[in-house]
Amino acid sequence: MIELKRIERADLNFIKNIRNKYKQFLRQKWDINEYEQEQWFLSCKDHIFYTVFEYNNIIGVAGLTYPDWIARKVELSFITENYVDERSKEIEKKMLEIAFLELNFLKVFVEIYSNDLQKKEYLEKNGWIKEGEIPNTYYNNDEYHNSLFYAKYRSVKL
Repeated sequence: MIELKRIERADLNFIKNIRNKYKQFLRQKWDINEYEQEQWFLSCKDHIFYTVFEYNNIIGVAGLTYPDWIARKVELSFITENYVDERSKEIEKKMLEIAFLELNFLKVFVEIYSNDLQKKEYLEKNGWIKEGEIPNTYYNNDEYHNSLFYAKYRSVKL
C-alpha cells in the first residue's frame, strides 16, 4: 500500500541519494550534498512535495511543481528507489487525484529528456499524451537531449 506524506527533514538524506542516483534524468548535473539538499527543501514553498512510503518504508518522492494557478496546470514529478517500477502507477494515480480533485488543476504535465527511455515507455503505456518536443535542451554525458512533454487532462478517468 502506497502512502504519501509531506516531506520532513528526516527524509532528506533518502531523497538526496535517490536524486544523485538518477541525476542523468533530472534537472541536476552533479551529485548534491546535504547542504544543497537542505537548500532544495527550503526552496520548495511554491511546490507540493511528498515522500512516498510503502508499508512504512520510504521508497520515493513525488511532487507537483511549477503550478500555474491562472492556467490551472502543474508539472508532475515522481521517482522511486528503482526509478520507475510497478508502484509508479499507484503513485501517479494518487498525485493526479490531488492535482485534479483537491487542487482543481485542469492539466498535469511531465517533462522528460529523450535519454529517459524508461520513463518515456511508462508514460506512453499509461495514457499520457505527447504534446511536443523541444530539441537540444539538456546536455548530459557529452551529448544533447531533447525535452519531451506529456500531459493528462482532468477529463481523463483516474
